[in-house]
This record gives sequence, C-alpha cells and structure tokens, in this order.
Amino acid sequence: MQYVVGDMPLLQVTVTDVDDGSVVDLTGATATLRWSIEGAAATTGSMTITDATNGVCQRQWGSGEISGEGTILFEVLVVDSSSNRYTSQQFKRDIRRAI
Repeated sequence: MQYVVGDMPLLQVTVTDVDDGSVVDLTGATATLRWSIEGAAATTGSMTITDATNGVCQRQWGSGEISGEGTILFEVLVVDSSSNRYTSQQFKRDIRRAI
C-alpha cells in the first residue's frame, strides 16, 4: 500500500506476541505511533486502544502528517500497566504525490 501526500488514512494494528502469535492484551496499556519520513527526525502521536483484550489500537493520521514524498518508516510503542515497554517491528510505506 502506498500513501499519497496529504492522505489521512486510519491505521489499525493488532498487537501479537512475536514468539507464539497470540494477541497481546492491552488493558491498562498505552500505545504510541512513531514515524519518520525520508530520515527526518522522528515524530510521535498517540494511538487509541479500541479493543484492549484483542490487542487492537489505531491512529487516524492528522492533516499534514503525511506531508512529503518519499519513504515513511513507522513503529508502534506499547507500554503496559506494569511500565514494561515493547516496540513493534518497523513498517515501511512509500508516499507519492497525487496524480
């Protein structure tokens, strides 16, 4: 999937355990999206946990956040109720200008 400059898609993530694939319960946790476009300084934004027991969180990209052409790298940071910190794999998408 590619993004187009100015897009504001809904990003939804289901957090699973890398070892056994089981869903991670996000009850009492916080989730943050961290991203960088073309190697610029990382930006962060909060995610909303929409189904804690099934590990689902989402973020609606804001106006101007997908702001330039290139490659966007992003990852999800979860801090659980015991302050344990977990970082997802890194995701990569291309951003292109509109036709």
